[in-house]
Amino acid sequence: MKILVYLGLSLTLMLYGCGQNEPRYANVDVSDVEIKPVEIQRYEKALFTLEQDNMAQALDSLKGQYHFFLGDNPSAPDQVMRMKEYLNDPLLQDIYDKTLEKYPSVEETEKELAQMFRYFKNYFPAKETPKVYSYISGIDYNNPMQYSDSVLIIAIDMYLGKDFDAYQKVNVPDYKAKTYAQPYIPVDAANAIAKRFIKPRHPKGKFINHIIHHGKLLYFKDALLPDKSDTLKIKYTSDQLEWCEASEKDIWTFIVENDLLFSGKYSDFKKLLSPGPFTSEFGRDSAPRIGRWVGWQIVRAYMDKKATNLDQLMKMQDARKILKQSQYKP
Repeated sequence: MKILVYLGLSLTLMLYGCGQNEPRYANVDVSDVEIKPVEIQRYEKALFTLEQDNMAQALDSLKGQYHFFLGDNPSAPDQVMRMKEYLNDPLLQDIYDKTLEKYPSVEETEKELAQMFRYFKNYFPAKETPKVYSYISGIDYNNPMQYSDSVLIIAIDMYLGKDFDAYQKVNVPDYKAKTYAQPYIPVDAANAIAKRFIKPRHPKGKFINHIIHHGKLLYFKDALLPDKSDTLKIKYTSDQLEWCEASEKDIWTFIVENDLLFSGKYSDFKKLLSPGPFTSEFGRDSAPRIGRWVGWQIVRAYMDKKATNLDQLMKMQDARKILKQSQYKP
């Protein structure tokens, strides 16, 4: 039996396996979707190769291309002084050197982002392909990727590989450092874009609202990065993903039996959402952030059943409705 579903355009999904429907995002053809060429403007290169003997004039020469960073008056004395301090900081100089070694070219990343933007344009045809910039953030692990309607900014020093010594100097946990690598650039880009379409969750909201929020973020990655593995999208190891899949029923039973689903007490379910190497309630061999993973499965189940598109999903505020209509029951 064939059923019609809609995710930006009508698709016919074939049945597979044990009578399940192949995820609707898997068969979207974007080969004919036209986007502007993706060329990462490397702000870090432009800055660290400046002639500092005439810094004011040099900064003015960059104002047109990098106005987003430099503003209207980069040659003002206070601006010049701050820029010299930045460029002569030994740590930042070392980070720049390592960045240049790691990324003499960003062609691979540009290709991956271009494909992601084709999917983005397919689902949101009114949106323009943003300009993409890279820069050195000084290890800003809270903001590795920033997006507005016209600009995507990559903190390229947050993707230098887990063994980069600067991460250790600022005490980045090993489980986080493992995700500071090139394959996660398009994943983090899709996540940053998704956050512009989803209303922020209330910090004191119920557990169901939290997990559906995260589930929608992850589903957005499904739609924009259908060729990427689930391990990349949720930042799990293969073992962690396999543990979740094998333990899905146990996780759901734990949530239900402990009355967590509609609880508004964050301390009751914090450990099921927070980053970490594992979830303490399930032992050291478990995966972290299992509440987010469950929310992902609920949203996937909902989208496999409902004739709605990606934009409509992102705007939906009724988490209980998504849960009910998903008919999720592992």
